[in-house]
Amino acid sequence: MTTRTLGIAAGVVTLVLNAACAPMLRGQEPGGSPTPQECRVLANKLGSNPHSEAFRQALSGPLAACGSIGAEAIARALQAAKSVEDSAVTHPLAFDVAHNRSPVVLAAVLSVADDRTASVPMRIVALIGALRQRTISAGFGGSISELASRPMGRLCRIGPVEHSVYHSEAALPAGYEVTIVSTMRRIADDQGSPVAIRDLARCVAEYIQPPVVD
Repeated sequence: MTTRTLGIAAGVVTLVLNAACAPMLRGQEPGGSPTPQECRVLANKLGSNPHSEAFRQALSGPLAACGSIGAEAIARALQAAKSVEDSAVTHPLAFDVAHNRSPVVLAAVLSVADDRTASVPMRIVALIGALRQRTISAGFGGSISELASRPMGRLCRIGPVEHSVYHSEAALPAGYEVTIVSTMRRIADDQGSPVAIRDLARCVAEYIQPPVVD
């Protein structure tokens, strides 16, 4: 008997999507690097109430390019804003958690993704982060609202992200992929979570560790 790892197995299909018709797949080119002082100012603003104008202003800045300062601020903001559903917060935060690769960001996205008290849009932001902390060039096809309202089912809409690079990058801990997959599988099996969240978690797990078919 031969064991094979398949890209398409048990009815699971990973689609290669055109970035032009999949909003979450479009990458952004990094601009000039902010100074440490600019990063500290942005981080301080991001420490404001998630419903405040200062918080939103900080999210419009280049926090993803702020290295460890940005990573700490992004991780705290994700936890602080976990009940928020406003796209003015979720969309830029999804970009930041994807483009600042850091152990603290990874820990935050796994925590929020697994948190039943977090809003569905913010859990989706965290699941986007879990996928793209591992592979910046992969993304879900569809906007956050589309991902929330149209569960994946067995068809995983994951495709390439064009022109996407990390704006900051720190080494992730040994075994981090195992941690992501185990967390995603736990969420996928959680009957108390919405179907859309469970499907996305399963897709992340199977993207990182494709099913093995005998």
